[in-house]
Amino acid sequence: NQISEDEVKNSLTKIFDLSKNQNFDALASQILYNEKNEKRAYNKNDANEAKSVKRMAKKIKAYLDLSDSYEYESLTNLKVDNLPAAELKVNFRSGDQKLTITFDFVKLNGNLLLENFK
Repeated sequence: NQISEDEVKNSLTKIFDLSKNQNFDALASQILYNEKNEKRAYNKNDANEAKSVKRMAKKIKAYLDLSDSYEYESLTNLKVDNLPAAELKVNFRSGDQKLTITFDFVKLNGNLLLENFK
């Protein structure tokens, strides 16, 4: 089960917009919570989980704020814990500097969720 490039880009665009606008409640539903053998979207009503979402949003917003532009580099399909997954490399550009961040997605119950970025 491959994940299409469009699906990943659309999901990431939504995550970028929600992060920029600091819409943490909506963002929580886009991010994979993976702890204690439990995989699901983050729960915006749990204080600790909401804090984690806020932290991630601020990091993503910083990448966007510090960049003049960004471009997608490459998409790789893989499997994570037997789930369809994809990795999208994004280049954030500021002047002649480039920072490449890899965004990892997992498809869980038909939903594409951001698993990690680094």
